Amino acid sequence: LLCAEGFTSLLQKAEMEGHIHGVSICRRAPKISHLLFADDSLLFCQASENETKEVLEILKLYAEASGQCIHMEKSSVYFSSNTASQKRELIKTMLGVSEVQRFEAYLGLPTLVGRSKYHTFSFLKDRVWKKLQGWKGKILSRAGKEILIKAVAQSIPTYTMSVFQLPVKLCEELQSMCARFWWGQVGNERKIHWLSWDKLTRPKIEGGMGFKDLHQFNLAMLAKQGWRLMQDQNSLLFQCLKARYFPRSHFLEANDSPNSSYTWKSIMAAKHILQRGTYWRVGNGRHIRILNEAWIPNHYTNRVLHPTSNIEDGMMVEDLMDPETRGWDREVIRQKFHCEDAEAIMRIPLSYRDIADTVVWNGEKSGVYTVRSGYREAQKAGKESNWAECSKGVVGGEVWKMLWKLKVPNKIKVFGWRACRGILPTRVNLVKRRIITDNRCETCKTEPETEVHALWNCGGAQDIWAGCPVRLQKCHVGLEDMIQQIGRASCRERV
Repeated sequence: LLCAEGFTSLLQKAEMEGHIHGVSICRRAPKISHLLFADDSLLFCQASENETKEVLEILKLYAEASGQCIHMEKSSVYFSSNTASQKRELIKTMLGVSEVQRFEAYLGLPTLVGRSKYHTFSFLKDRVWKKLQGWKGKILSRAGKEILIKAVAQSIPTYTMSVFQLPVKLCEELQSMCARFWWGQVGNERKIHWLSWDKLTRPKIEGGMGFKDLHQFNLAMLAKQGWRLMQDQNSLLFQCLKARYFPRSHFLEANDSPNSSYTWKSIMAAKHILQRGTYWRVGNGRHIRILNEAWIPNHYTNRVLHPTSNIEDGMMVEDLMDPETRGWDREVIRQKFHCEDAEAIMRIPLSYRDIADTVVWNGEKSGVYTVRSGYREAQKAGKESNWAECSKGVVGGEVWKMLWKLKVPNKIKVFGWRACRGILPTRVNLVKRRIITDNRCETCKTEPETEVHALWNCGGAQDIWAGCPVRLQKCHVGLEDMIQQIGRASCRERV
């Protein structure tokens, strides 16, 4: 670190003296002469003989002072498209390094993203496929498959998803690979997918398995970058992106442009998550527009619900404060707002100090954005498009809580989950799938083989339960749903 600090100081001194000139992404953006990551260094300068000599002198001085030798064979140079060929040959000869036409990848991420986004990120599919193929030869229970899918298969794209938006087609293919592995499909053979992947991605408390929806998780990861731009306004990333894409506005008001980078397009794709889950914490009120911003906490949508003609379009929250007492001007608020909005506004506490307005994340008590809460917000946004799904609510919520808290092996929990979801390969379910035609139980030959019948009502099952040394709750007759059976048993136990 001390050596790198000395190297940085030499480059900064040369830049201040005008011996080298960095690059910038636009006129208002800061110029960058170097970027450092661990033992990797990126140097930027103009393609001229003088600046090349200056860079060589800095490298020579750094090597003599630190004792570290520059490995020219592993170094390379990249020129902009408007650099003449003669000048390129001269600089390559002076530096003694090779030229690259384009950097394929840097730090595990593609440096240039072309038109075919699917082809650019297809390496993720290959990596996940190799992991899944490696697991095929192992004898794993479904509990083991659950852990491997969550800890390995769905974590491989995480690093890339924190910077780029993956194509929806690629996310669906990755999820399809995980689904085939979960249901036990090997190679080209076909296995029954007893439950759709959308239902498997639901939280366990809602009857799912808690697998990630990769597209929504991708958006939650990208929203973290947007949150960093709102909070850390002294970073080099913020200074560059603000100068290029939103020089005169706040990040939440920024828009995409046709010639923007794919990184910026990816961040813009996740901006709606931040718009849904953030609100302004009122300080001096100078940056909050009354009608266009969310700034009223503990209020529906955190916005003004009943706008009136008394409020001008560009009016700021600062206009509702008394400059002398630094409190709310209650008479002005009652005149301009509906009584419900006025009461909500006057409940907002104000500081006697002149503090700036800040953006707060509504999904965490700390007010700080997390990917976990952002993923929940992305899932809510996805569910709102399906009102029929939302109206059903969570079925068997108490049963799911009780099931996953049982002190039994995880494979038993997963089996119980399958029974409660009604996706065991019983004869009734196989008839529904048109695999067999007779749904009668093979043991008793009298009743249809449902989950409840196979696990409890059948004579063979009752003989097995009778040999259990633990006292068991009797099953309620007439219920064919395992969730109803467990729910009725738990209610009896409480009584």
